[in-house]
Amino acid sequence: MPMLGPKDSEYFVALNRNKQGIVVDLAKPEGADLARKLAAQSDIVMENFRPDVMPRLGLGFDDLKKLRPGLIYCSISAFGPTGPWAERPANDIIMQSVSGLMGITGEVGGGPVRIGAPIADFSSGLFALSGVLAALHVRDQHPEGQHIKIAMLEAALNMMSNYIPSVSTLGYKVPRLGRGHAQIVPYQAFPCKDGQYIMVGAFTSGFWRSFAKAIGHEEWISDERFATNAARLANRDLLCGLIEDIIMQYPCSHWLKVLEDADVPCSPVLELHDAVKSEQVVHNQSLMPIGEPGKQYAVAR
Repeated sequence: MPMLGPKDSEYFVALNRNKQGIVVDLAKPEGADLARKLAAQSDIVMENFRPDVMPRLGLGFDDLKKLRPGLIYCSISAFGPTGPWAERPANDIIMQSVSGLMGITGEVGGGPVRIGAPIADFSSGLFALSGVLAALHVRDQHPEGQHIKIAMLEAALNMMSNYIPSVSTLGYKVPRLGRGHAQIVPYQAFPCKDGQYIMVGAFTSGFWRSFAKAIGHEEWISDERFATNAARLANRDLLCGLIEDIIMQYPCSHWLKVLEDADVPCSPVLELHDAVKSEQVVHNQSLMPIGEPGKQYAVAR
């Protein structure tokens, strides 16, 4: 991974800012004792070992709640505390694989593709935060403390919650559609004449009508092949082929103006190094400097 200094990896700088840390060997009695002392004066304990590790060390919820009334203890594990996979090791890429995230991501007819960001890792952390904040809110009602259990697998599945009902109940299979969407058309990126891509998000009937008018095909609005989203889904290849032929006639800047004037959700498809310099990111100060003068790095706020 990129190093920002002799001891500063990009991962560490991005994820550990404003944190105070110490190294503790929990397998040694003195290390476990230190952890207990810290827990006795803490409101929240977070851990992400396999389910049997902390109890085996005498640092499980049942052990530590005796030292700190009202303790909120959050365990993040790969697959949950029980079950046939509970003791397996895993990380973000394993979760993307086994949850189906990679299975629905990729080009038409191609293989599965890992999502570029560690979405299973980050979503697990956000679900954990939600649970911890809820527990803090009702802490006075739970003097016995609360144990929050987050499974990364369930967090990853929740990232696909819009597909779960039809998949689990109707046996629907979500296809890999590359730049497209399995439930909405047109809702994808189209190549422009200059080699750039424009993303079109016509996710309502109103936006679809505005889009059809903007690109000069108002007749599509009443065309039975395209009049409803269900019809557009059934005729995806035909419609998207027609749209692509039209979009390819002009550069991205042309279509951005046309669609923005028509109030159709759209955007250029930016590389990350361009996205972090976009006028909106700069205006919002979405990145912030950290570190000492002369040794500062920009991180997501």
